[in-house]
Amino acid sequence: MPKFNLRYAAVVVVGLAAFGAGKALLFNANESDLRYQKFSVSEGQLNGPVLGGAFAYNHISEEFEPQMICELVVGGNQVGPHPVSIHSSSLIALGWNGAWDSITEYVGDKIGEAMQISGADAKWQFQKQFWKAKNGTSFDESCRSKVEELARDPNFSVFLVETLFFDQEALDDMEMVQLSQTSIIFSGCEPECQAPVPVKSVLNPGWLTRSKDEWGIVRIH
Repeated sequence: MPKFNLRYAAVVVVGLAAFGAGKALLFNANESDLRYQKFSVSEGQLNGPVLGGAFAYNHISEEFEPQMICELVVGGNQVGPHPVSIHSSSLIALGWNGAWDSITEYVGDKIGEAMQISGADAKWQFQKQFWKAKNGTSFDESCRSKVEELARDPNFSVFLVETLFFDQEALDDMEMVQLSQTSIIFSGCEPECQAPVPVKSVLNPGWLTRSKDEWGIVRIH
């Protein structure tokens, strides 16, 4: 075989190896995608989260304050915990794998398997607990005043705990905390209060997870 062809083949092999190492990171669906698209943080980022609890995000440190400010919701109806399944799929990965499946007989099983993207779809099992409004639901006034005070401070944004996700086998093992989609701003607080801040803008999933969401590569459902 001519030397040029050998060199070309080596480049192709190296390129395929590099792609194989990075394709799963770029196209798969993982826990970082799950938390980001579910407006959630890990339980370890907050200290003792409870449904209806208010937590402040510090824009200076770019972290959530671990201590809860207070319990804002009074008289809410807590639902659960009950089993829930969350599925994820990478549209690009599923399409890619399907394409390689269709040509495996031409390129060989080893190449076909090497080019498959692992983690194209995933499934998580949790016990889910959440609160919903009912007659008599209100806000604790002392807590509301604390939230409004922080809402006037440009260095902080306050988010509400809406859903708790526990291990499917152990309810004492909290795994994920879903927050309100935007920071809390009470009517009448304007113009002193800051505008509502989307929770996704303060989560820090990394550029890859954020890009996969923006590009619609991964879908959580």
